[in-house]
Amino acid sequence: MNEFKKNLVYVDYTGCEKRKLDAQHILDYFLANNFEGTDDITKSDILVYVTCAFIKDFENLSIKNIEKIYQNRKKDSKFIVSGCLPLINLSRLKKFENIEIIPVREMNQFDKLTKFSIKFDKVPDPNITIFENRKYEGKDINVHYSNTRDEYEKAKRGYKIRLGYGCLGHCSYCVTRFATKSLQSKPLKTIINEFENAIYNKQKTIFFTGGDSGAYGQDIGLSIVKLLSKLFSIDGNYKIYFHDFGIHWLIKYFNELIQIFKENHEKLGVFNFPIQSGSNKILKLMRRPYKIEEVIKSLNKLKREIPNLSFGTHILIGFPEETNEDFQKSIDLIKKIPFDFIMVFKYSDNPLVDSFKLSNKIKENIIKIRYERIMDIYLQIISKKRDKNSL
Repeated sequence: MNEFKKNLVYVDYTGCEKRKLDAQHILDYFLANNFEGTDDITKSDILVYVTCAFIKDFENLSIKNIEKIYQNRKKDSKFIVSGCLPLINLSRLKKFENIEIIPVREMNQFDKLTKFSIKFDKVPDPNITIFENRKYEGKDINVHYSNTRDEYEKAKRGYKIRLGYGCLGHCSYCVTRFATKSLQSKPLKTIINEFENAIYNKQKTIFFTGGDSGAYGQDIGLSIVKLLSKLFSIDGNYKIYFHDFGIHWLIKYFNELIQIFKENHEKLGVFNFPIQSGSNKILKLMRRPYKIEEVIKSLNKLKREIPNLSFGTHILIGFPEETNEDFQKSIDLIKKIPFDFIMVFKYSDNPLVDSFKLSNKIKENIIKIRYERIMDIYLQIISKKRDKNSL
């Protein structure tokens, strides 16, 4: 008697932690419906690729990987493209015949396509993925590392909890919001269950992620303060890490948050507070809802009162109308605040976003020079910090 042969599914992704969790959720969905996972494109019956398109480099990388899968798949297989690209630049997928497209916030479309008995929303959001060691071929990403950044990246590859989908922001340069849509916070009870599961399984790091993790609960009558108060009331040997915690939420809830952080300082890992620019003029053009003076005051006080809390930031270089003076203010920012790491990105223009309409676009060679300059300065800063700590 021949043994029953399961259908094979291939799933891969490009992009952030949210897309990584999406890829695992999709894989879990197929496994729950009696498929078997495979890394072999040529043997797979169904292939799913989760895309990224937050900047042009990642859009190009997604297309490159789609082409590879498309060319090597077997003839009778079904190819599904998901992630952010379909709602950011659908035209780039038009050349691929007979593929299915499922946008990132419309995952229930898998049910219409597959007719599976176990529906997508009945498969739990994952906390651990098989994709942690994937590398992006030919693309160096955030080459600056420090001990804190290494700790943050290690936690990112561990136990994760997604706080929600989308965000409340309307940043003038952001294309991702067209794909991920507005904020939809995960129910508090679900987060608590995932958190308690981490503690039960002796997970030492718990990494929170979302479109803006600091915005948690704003759409359901809660807040990041209420969430953290509830989480820290649960005993356990763990540290929490936060991905993309909007700095304006730290400013808005500063007094409550700093008290919570002080009371639970031994459970604090690394936070990432994206700031993007040190210039109020550029922040206003970006539609970032804060002033740089508020940022500097809040983060410096946070570091003074809770020295063991480590944090980093994102800086965006070459935004339209960024003068040398504006750029210098971003340099001044990283000198005024004791960041434990920074991630620097080059501005990527896109006709979908409002910043595309701005005049005085910065030339690529100028962006490259500014990128290298701010990285050189920051490397000098952390080098001096290491020398001081070694004394």
